[in-house]
Amino acid sequence: MSYRVTLAAQSDIEEIVSFLWQENPKAAEQVENRLYEAFDLLADNPGLGHKRPDLTDRPVLFWPVNQTPYAAIYRAASPLEIVRVIHWRRDIVSLLGDARSL
Repeated sequence: MSYRVTLAAQSDIEEIVSFLWQENPKAAEQVENRLYEAFDLLADNPGLGHKRPDLTDRPVLFWPVNQTPYAAIYRAASPLEIVRVIHWRRDIVSLLGDARSL
């Protein structure tokens, strides 16, 4: 199965990598690689993750990206759709409340 990354998720990734790059370029590269590894895993296993009704009622699943403080938020469609990549400490409710974000 394949996946696509929405513009909002691509913007999230660019923001994350840019922020990390300022302090540690190697860490930024590692996190970016882990994100795309997670996307590949989700594309191969589209039911992974869990709903978070406490954060959103939208039809998305959350997946914690291995060894990072980020969540991949996705729709298990065909192709799988990565809709956001968000740090767990951000105000996820506000970020997902914006209809344009999903």
